[in-house]
Amino acid sequence: MNNKVALILLSSGILASCGGGGGGGEKTSTTSTPASTKSSSSSSSSSSISSKAASSAATSVAVLQGQFKDTNISGLKFVSGAQSGVTNNTGTFSYEQGKTVSFSIGGVVLGSTQGKALITPIDLIENGSSNHQAIQNMVRFLLMLDTDGYADNGIQLSSALQTAATSWTQIDFTSANFAQNLTTIMSAASAADGGSHQLPDVASAQQHLEATHLCNYSGVYKGNFSGDNKDKLAFLSAHLMAM
Repeated sequence: MNNKVALILLSSGILASCGGGGGGGEKTSTTSTPASTKSSSSSSSSSSISSKAASSAATSVAVLQGQFKDTNISGLKFVSGAQSGVTNNTGTFSYEQGKTVSFSIGGVVLGSTQGKALITPIDLIENGSSNHQAIQNMVRFLLMLDTDGYADNGIQLSSALQTAATSWTQIDFTSANFAQNLTTIMSAASAADGGSHQLPDVASAQQHLEATHLCNYSGVYKGNFSGDNKDKLAFLSAHLMAM
């Protein structure tokens, strides 16, 4: 088989194993906010009329769609300018072009970043990486909240849990006592939806995050690869992790 075709098929296989591919890219809509105008019975110069016409023109804001990915997360609150809501079962959210978007669960703010088509927990911390303690704890927190405890089919935050989370206070994701500090929230989550909400260890969270990163970017490599077929997977993985 042609090596180039084989690599494409391989990367497609990785994508298929990630619980579904990404969305169809950014979708755009436009909202308009008319400026206030004043009428005048008096005559005015043509330059004055032109100025008033310009000031009455609608101000357009491009509204785009992106995905929050630590696997697909549904029930995550987002705010970007005048746009707000919760992510759906593909992790999709809306944001205003050129503005930041913030993510939270009840009273717990995960962080914010510039709006774009794909956002992961790594984007919410400056100079973030999968080795960053705050990011690892954030992923542990998200995995703990999953309704069925099986992240491979996505992380679902139940409506009952979302309601209970409104009384939660901010978490310090950098705390050395993170697990102990989360005890009350874990109990509240279990009481809210009847699920068994257990906090995974750091190694499991990091492995999950890095696997998600590979899935998000699988298929982006373009070009020929020379070498034995058995080396293709290792090459693709190394390339993606270096991005």
